[in-house]
Amino acid sequence: MEHVTAADSTMSSMINGNHGLTQAAHTVHEAVPSVWPSFLAGQPEKPVRVLLIDDDACIRNVISQELLGDLRTDLRAQGGSMREGRRLISMHDFDVMLIDLNLGDGSGFELIKYMKTMRPMAEAVVISAMEDEQHALHAFELGATGYLVKNSWFGNFSQAVLQVVNGGASITPNLARRLLHKLDHSQETGPHRVGDPKDKLSERKSCAEDGGCRLHQR
Repeated sequence: MEHVTAADSTMSSMINGNHGLTQAAHTVHEAVPSVWPSFLAGQPEKPVRVLLIDDDACIRNVISQELLGDLRTDLRAQGGSMREGRRLISMHDFDVMLIDLNLGDGSGFELIKYMKTMRPMAEAVVISAMEDEQHALHAFELGATGYLVKNSWFGNFSQAVLQVVNGGASITPNLARRLLHKLDHSQETGPHRVGDPKDKLSERKSCAEDGGCRLHQR
């Protein structure tokens, strides 16, 4: 429970936007949960390798301290611009890239595309202040497997890294729910729903035309 409490303290500082970010980040202790299956990626002897690209030095400090405080993750390098990101992608072997969308000299979207060209097996997790569905969907289309909204609750960054490298996805809960609602709405407003009687009628007509059965109207 000590590790969870530290993460909560860190996120509380981020939400408040005060200068206690660095101090809160240092409360994260080096530890591995007592229950962490040996078949999952992210073992102390072989941690998940991470790149961090964000133009906010304060946020970078918070994230880096969380990653360094977990023996399952290994922060290989960090940068604060599009240019630095491209250089680090080319220089380092890594498993997951944490990437902000608004970089001073470019877009995180472009960096995701570049990463997928250079390191197609690596995972990308967006960390952004923009929480609208369109930005998230565009990131997913480019190959990202996570989208974390800054100043919102989502656990911690180490957890997000471990989720995506083990075949899962990491999405801020509120955003995930809105995406589900968007999907439900698109299905409801389509030409007709799955299982619509019109579908069954079309199937029965087709069957009758093939001579395999007869169409019975009731």
